Amino acid sequence: MKKNAIALICLLSAIAGLLAALILLRRTELSQPPVTNPSCALPDVYKLDAPVRSIHIRQAGKTPFTLQNLAQTAGDDIKSTLLGREGLPADVLRINGILRAAASLSYTELLFEDFDGDGALFGLAPPRAVVEITDMNSQSVVLNIGDAAPGNIGVYLELERALYLVPVYLLDAYLLPEPDFLSHTVTAPSPAMDFSRVILGGRVL
Repeated sequence: MKKNAIALICLLSAIAGLLAALILLRRTELSQPPVTNPSCALPDVYKLDAPVRSIHIRQAGKTPFTLQNLAQTAGDDIKSTLLGREGLPADVLRINGILRAAASLSYTELLFEDFDGDGALFGLAPPRAVVEITDMNSQSVVLNIGDAAPGNIGVYLELERALYLVPVYLLDAYLLPEPDFLSHTVTAPSPAMDFSRVILGGRVL
């Protein structure tokens, strides 16, 4: 009887020790900061090796235009312009931002690695816009931008026969009309300008 009591006490002690160890381990886990999973980053559709020199945009039914970086080397600051509109003030901040962002593009889903189906189903026959991006090493990529996916969860994009679903906000800038890349800020006239009257014309819609 005495032996049974001793064995029971030993068993209860072992269980208590095990429970204490589990509680300590749980507290240690909770006290540690969460580990960031690097795989959460979206994968790249492409990634250029050098800064972007130009972006040529051909939107369906509209006149093509080109955003140009006039910097001579990769280390220079961006000197942007709207090619062919040098006499007009460009929205430098907007163009600079697009030139920087165009060096790479991420996607949320790869739909087809070698798409040979009906492009019209994805707004690719013809595309809403064809965007040719060229870097300072003369490496180019041509993006065919299609329709927005149901629920606006992304935009269909084709590159070298692969079909991707890309976040809407990453492609919005390529669908802007050309005037949106011009500055609409009204600035004070130069003192050298000699005039006595300015007539502003237009139409209120």
